[in-house]
Amino acid sequence: MFIYTTERELQDHIVENFSEFFDFRYVSQEFGIDNGPKVDLVGEDDSNFYFIELKRTFVDKETVKQVRKYIKAYAPNFSKPIIGIVASLLIKKSAISEISESEDIRVMKLKNVNCTHANDSIKMLRLSEQLINRINNYRRNVGGIPPKSVAIRELIELGLNVFENSIKGSMEGD
Repeated sequence: MFIYTTERELQDHIVENFSEFFDFRYVSQEFGIDNGPKVDLVGEDDSNFYFIELKRTFVDKETVKQVRKYIKAYAPNFSKPIIGIVASLLIKKSAISEISESEDIRVMKLKNVNCTHANDSIKMLRLSEQLINRINNYRRNVGGIPPKSVAIRELIELGLNVFENSIKGSMEGD
C-alpha cells in the first residue's frame, strides 16, 4: 500500500507504476499547451488518448466538469479521440450523475494507495451524508424542515458515534 499526502506524490507514484493502474501507455505528466489548463496525466493506446485527472481524496461533479473542459480545449490538437478518466480514493455520486451516457468520461476508484488525510475526509463525508439522511427521514415522517434543535441533536448523536468508534479503534490498536 502506497501512502501519500499530496496529489503530486500520488501522480509521481502512478507514473512510476503506470501499468499497475492502466492498460495503455504513459505519455506525459502535467500536460499543457501554451497557457492552457494542465492535465495531470496523459496516456495513449492505438485508438485513443486518455486525459487522467487525479484527486487526492475524492472525485465529484466539479472534477468531471474539469476533465470535460480539458477535452474540449485540447481535442482539436489531437489526432485521436480523447477519453477522460477521473480517479481518486472515493467517487461521489454527483460525479457519476454528472457524466452523460454519450460522453467518454470514466470514473476510477484507486486501489492500493491511501492518503494520510483521506480517512478524516471520508469520515466527515459519511457523517454529512448520514445527517442528510436523518433530516430527509424527519421530513418524510414528520413533514417540513426540522427545527434547529432536532438537526443539532442528530449531528451531536452522529458525532458521538464517530468519536466512540474512533476511541474503540485506538484502544483495540494498543
